Amino acid sequence: MFNHEPEGYSCPFCRILNSETEKQAEVLYETASAVVCLPLHHKPLSGPGLLIIPKQHVENIYDMDDTLLVDVMILARKVALFAKEIWQADGITLIQNNEPAGSQDVWHFHLHVKCRREGDNFWKASLQRTDQSLRQE
Repeated sequence: MFNHEPEGYSCPFCRILNSETEKQAEVLYETASAVVCLPLHHKPLSGPGLLIIPKQHVENIYDMDDTLLVDVMILARKVALFAKEIWQADGITLIQNNEPAGSQDVWHFHLHVKCRREGDNFWKASLQRTDQSLRQE
């Protein structure tokens, strides 16, 4: 619908799902429609951050069917509860970006689940990346 994926795009999330590249993420949980993973090359300043990635290559929220969207949100709730219990997160922030103006830089729908701490200065802090990134440079 509203797509920006360039012709010949090599999707990094599809590579993670199909194990076609060096390990860029640790898959922690899997359902029939999506995986939950911990990116290995991201260093969030405010605590652990997880990604929920649908197995079906869908560029953005505009292209998702309702069933997949519901599956992803149910999984997000499970991940949030896990983070509260295991990591004692004070709160959870869900972030999902669409299109360049919405800060999307990987052309495969994904939902960030960010663990939050009281006073973590989350909105003023930026994600620190190591040399390797999930983005296609």
